[in-house]
Amino acid sequence: MTDLAFHLAREGHEVEVIASRAVYEGGRKLPKRETANGVLIRRVWAPSLGKGSVLARVADYLCYIFGSFFAAMLARRADRLVVLTNPPMYPLVGPLLTLFRREPYIYVLMDLFPDAFVRAGLLKPKSLIIRILARLTKATFRRARKIISLGTCMSSAVRNYGVPADKIEIVRNWANEDAIRPLAPGDNPLRRELGLGEKFVVMYSGNMGFSHRFEDILQAALDLRGRDDIHFLFVGAGVRRREVEAFRDARKLDSITVMGYFPREKLTYSLPLGDAHFVSLREGFEGLVVPSKTYGIMAAGRPTIYQGNGSGEIARMLRDEGGGVLVAEGDADGLAALIARWADHRDEAREVGRKAREVFEQRYTERISLRRYQQILES
Repeated sequence: MTDLAFHLAREGHEVEVIASRAVYEGGRKLPKRETANGVLIRRVWAPSLGKGSVLARVADYLCYIFGSFFAAMLARRADRLVVLTNPPMYPLVGPLLTLFRREPYIYVLMDLFPDAFVRAGLLKPKSLIIRILARLTKATFRRARKIISLGTCMSSAVRNYGVPADKIEIVRNWANEDAIRPLAPGDNPLRRELGLGEKFVVMYSGNMGFSHRFEDILQAALDLRGRDDIHFLFVGAGVRRREVEAFRDARKLDSITVMGYFPREKLTYSLPLGDAHFVSLREGFEGLVVPSKTYGIMAAGRPTIYQGNGSGEIARMLRDEGGGVLVAEGDADGLAALIARWADHRDEAREVGRKAREVFEQRYTERISLRRYQQILES
């Protein structure tokens, strides 16, 4: 959304953003108000409890939802209102603002709730709360001027709520084609800083949440513990990060490094750290979540090892267009074998990464997606 806001401001639109003062991983607070690249940003208070537990996240979410709603009520009337699905159920502010202020809203669907709650095992599928949330979600879809989804699988899931196909637009997430580019290991200062040297690095970068699977990649790391030339790098945060750290510590695996997010300005160097990237999506989350980190991996010219159902958005893209390899859920042996083969034959991995960048430049650049967003908003 930062990319979109700055782009619209460059195109001459007046853009205002309501955001949280909290930082993604908790801790410090951001300024209440500032202007960046022509975009007015107003931030509301949240306790910044972080993503370490469900209760902490819920408290942060609720504070933000109420605070941002009242901030929007006091703001200038918008010609277009864009609401996101994060935090969960947040788009409910869309119909409320339409009711009170007659502002048409665009619903940008990043995750499909409450369906994702059920699939994650957080709520029972036929419980009263789920039935209520499903009705609210359906009402939110119905009142939206347009719904933007991340792919065909997600669009199908939305249509299950009775939404007509002509109301849904597909705009895939993206990476900046200029900021993130292929970078040779020897030219990467972060690689030297982390002491990775000539190792073959398998990287996971992003949220470590309920929809992701780590059992097999961790087992692969254990099976390959004798390979001093292979290293596993996990970068990010989320409720499952502790599991990764606990597995590493219990088995004393020096081949696993876990660290927090790099600043946005370091993405140029952070994504090319991996010689290959691991991306996962647990069975049943197809259409509910799209691992959009894949586009940044492709921009960096690195191959994706995707573990998940072959019917998912990213799985189909990699299978049909190239840029990665699919591994079935539960196939830790196959995962370890692939990593070992690429570590021994690095030209093979580099060729898959080259194809990934080629596909990215043709279909998934920031320029392509932002132009499509602008067309939808201006129409």
